Amino acid sequence: MNRERPHVLILPEDAANRDIANGFALDVDHERALQVLPVQRGWTNVRDALQQTFVPELRRYRCAHLVALIDFDSRPDRRMLFTDELALPADIAERVFIAGALTEVEDLRRSLVSRHLISPNTLEGIGEALAEECRTGSSLVWGDELLTHNAVKVARMRTALRPILFN
Repeated sequence: MNRERPHVLILPEDAANRDIANGFALDVDHERALQVLPVQRGWTNVRDALQQTFVPELRRYRCAHLVALIDFDSRPDRRMLFTDELALPADIAERVFIAGALTEVEDLRRSLVSRHLISPNTLEGIGEALAEECRTGSSLVWGDELLTHNAVKVARMRTALRPILFN
């Protein structure tokens, strides 16, 4: 990946979120513009890595965007713990996205399977379906009750990231 060109970093909380990110990566048109980072083992570690490592990196590489994938553990206010505690600097705030399942990824997988919205029935399948919806602008998967709390961030992601990842 050329860090001087527009690119997207995905910072997953755990292995399940990494699998979703890997599935997403399989379905983008410009795979060299996307990097799935190592698992952080907990949302607080994601928050700390964002503050300690990625705020400086985003300042250094002005074409970089970061998507932090976390489980909200039934706490939709968890996003505020990132933005309020970190007080993301204005110069990078528009390039940082905090998203994830309202409860746990496995709950999301079960919900999407029961609604016949993913195939294959895997976490990677969720990522592929989310990528397809980013490409097309549809919202069947993003509209799942366990993802709707991300609606504002999804709209921002589509605007900012679609030109980087999709034709």
